[in-house]
Amino acid sequence: MNELIRFNKETCNILWSLPDVDHKPILDCPRLIIPSRRDKHRRISEQEARFVFCSILNNSDFFYSIETPTEKKYKMSGEGMRSASTDLTIYEYRDGFRKLVNVEFKAHNPRFREVEKDIKKLVGEEPTGNWFHLLKNVNSMTLKALFGKIKNALIKNYSDSISILFCFCVLDKKWACMKHFNWSGSELPQKEKQEKYRAFVEEFFRLDYFVRREVIVVDENGWIVYSN
Repeated sequence: MNELIRFNKETCNILWSLPDVDHKPILDCPRLIIPSRRDKHRRISEQEARFVFCSILNNSDFFYSIETPTEKKYKMSGEGMRSASTDLTIYEYRDGFRKLVNVEFKAHNPRFREVEKDIKKLVGEEPTGNWFHLLKNVNSMTLKALFGKIKNALIKNYSDSISILFCFCVLDKKWACMKHFNWSGSELPQKEKQEKYRAFVEEFFRLDYFVRREVIVVDENGWIVYSN
C-alpha cells in the first residue's frame, strides 16, 4: 500500500507540472501537454492521469496492462451479465505474473451510473483497487458531491472484503487527498454486517474542509492531504 500511495503522489506531482499549449514548458517537464478546446479552455480528462501513471510504472519494477478484462461478469446497463474491463492493472512477476492492483481513472463530476460501474469492478475483482479521480478545480461542495455518489455505490455493492485506495487530485489548486478504504466484515454476524458497513462507509468519507484561495482542511479524518 505504501508503494501504491507513492505512485499516486507522483502522478499528482507530474499532473501539476504539465504545461498546456499556451505556456512554455519548464525544464525537465514531461513530454505530455494539456490541449485546449475551441473556446481556449484547457481540456482535462482521465486519460492524462492514466498516461502519467503508466510513465511512473515504466520506471518501476512492476508490470501493467491496459483495459484488462475482468475475471467476473457484471450487469452494467440494460439486461444481462457481461464481461467488463479495468482501466489499468498492476502486476508483479514471480515465476509468473500476479495481479496486484486494479486502477480506475475518473475525471470531473461523473453521473452516478458511471461511478457505480467502476465501483462494482473494484469491489468485485480480487486485487486491491485504486480509484484515481482528476478534477480541474474544487469548491466547498465538490468533494462532498463526489463522496456522496461513491458512498451510495459502495453501500449498494457490499462485499465482505474491500480494499481500495481513493485519490482525488485537483489541478488548479495543486492539492490532493487520499485514503485507504479497508473493510473486512467476514467475521461479523450476518444481521450486523450491513449496518456496520454503512456506518463504516459514512465515517470513511468524512472530510471537513472549505475553499478560499486554497483548500483548508479542518478535520482530515485519516485522509492524507498532499499539495505542491
